[in-house]
Amino acid sequence: MSDAKTYLLENLEVDIEPLEAQYKEAEIMKGFVEMAHNLQNVQARLEKETAIAEKYDRFVDLCRKKPAELLKSIKLPVDGLSIGTIKNGDKEENIVLFEGLTLKQHNTAKQITICIDIAKAYAKDTPLKLICVDRIESLDEDARDEFFRQIEADDEYQYFVTLVTRGEMKVETKGQVGA
Repeated sequence: MSDAKTYLLENLEVDIEPLEAQYKEAEIMKGFVEMAHNLQNVQARLEKETAIAEKYDRFVDLCRKKPAELLKSIKLPVDGLSIGTIKNGDKEENIVLFEGLTLKQHNTAKQITICIDIAKAYAKDTPLKLICVDRIESLDEDARDEFFRQIEADDEYQYFVTLVTRGEMKVETKGQVGA
């Protein structure tokens, strides 16, 4: 006991409040260490996922461009027909062109002629060689008469033509039937 009393007299009392404050701060900081590790893991995962997404974006871009590249390298069934690209906002779209213009930029008579030429190219090896032509009412009377003269002179293909008119539905045949 006397040694203890002597020690207390010779040594000053230590104030532990600053130590307790440092201890509490250290305990709080321990929580931040775990949070920092979690943040590093999330950031590493984000970088990995971003790299994968960029890889997929490049793949999708390749898949969008490849068909047009392949189509540009083949012989299309009709002279003047080609595949081009147009800007649609920030994207490029592949589109069918005829003589450098979109099909919509041609008049209706030319659109029908182009479509018939394409249909002939695909129907040439079929037994019936049947071609359906719709919307003939879109042509003016002179263009319609010229169209009918052209198909009546065509002995190689059979045509099924629709024309919207007033009145009852009629079915007419021209040319060789049952040949």
